[in-house]
Amino acid sequence: MLIDPHLNPYTLEPTELVDALIEASLDGAVVTCTHDARAARRYVEALRAEEFVALCGVELLTAHGALVAIPREADEAFFKGRWAPEGDEVAKDADGRGAEGGGARGVGDDEGDDDLAERAPPPPRWRLEALLKRLSGFDGVVVVCHPFSRLAARAWGDRAYTLRLAHAAETRVGRGLAVRDFLCDQLVELKGWARLGSCGADLHYLGAAATALPDAVDSQRALCDALQAGACWPVEFERPESPRARYQEVMADEGPRHETLEERERREALAEVNRRRGAPIDEIFRGKPAIGHVFQRRAEGGARGERGGRGRR
Repeated sequence: MLIDPHLNPYTLEPTELVDALIEASLDGAVVTCTHDARAARRYVEALRAEEFVALCGVELLTAHGALVAIPREADEAFFKGRWAPEGDEVAKDADGRGAEGGGARGVGDDEGDDDLAERAPPPPRWRLEALLKRLSGFDGVVVVCHPFSRLAARAWGDRAYTLRLAHAAETRVGRGLAVRDFLCDQLVELKGWARLGSCGADLHYLGAAATALPDAVDSQRALCDALQAGACWPVEFERPESPRARYQEVMADEGPRHETLEERERREALAEVNRRRGAPIDEIFRGKPAIGHVFQRRAEGGARGERGGRGRR
């Protein structure tokens, strides 16, 4: 079966998240709200009611990148636990202000998504030392979000080699330069971590990458056991926006950042498509075209319940 181990619904309603998973043809997901375990409950209940494998975790933002903590038991201690940084646990920027979150996009960030709620203000980020202390003794699996992707405002980079308490990493997120995924492959091989595929908490890419697991994985404990044993495989699907034969030449703007991180990443991923179409690259990006297929297809009248979900195919 295919699940997404890092699915942040942001401000979606539970029924909207159900529709998104059906459209993405996934069998389940690990719902990971930012710094809040209790917020995942209503989404998990809605997904289970539609026969999805629905598990829970929590997304933790640090000054360097993001982690996902998946408990072995989703008990009251996990749901009632404090997962947001407070006081001196909050990371500070160079100017002394609290470092805010941000990075992966939700579903209401692009212009034209008037029917979707906007995301909440960015949450504060953990100071890494404080978060490692918070996770000390955590009974579960800690996942490192894609450490080399430039789509996120903060990425681990080579600092991921020194991370402790981690058990797995996202090596495929369905977008970006393939060379950065290969860097992840080298990292997990050296660290002995499990390899995961995920949308990377960006719902525009839900279904572009996922994690294959044995069908017997239907509980928190079974998932943690599978990840720790390496019984999981990242799966990535080709999409016109991110073809498998990704353009890997060094772009002229690879040095000074004249564009935003997202703009440059999208430009790199679409360079090969541009050559095939014979259209100027600026024409492709004019008007900031929607690159997500989930909500676009649903808006075109896709029937609910046609794809995805255990027993729905």
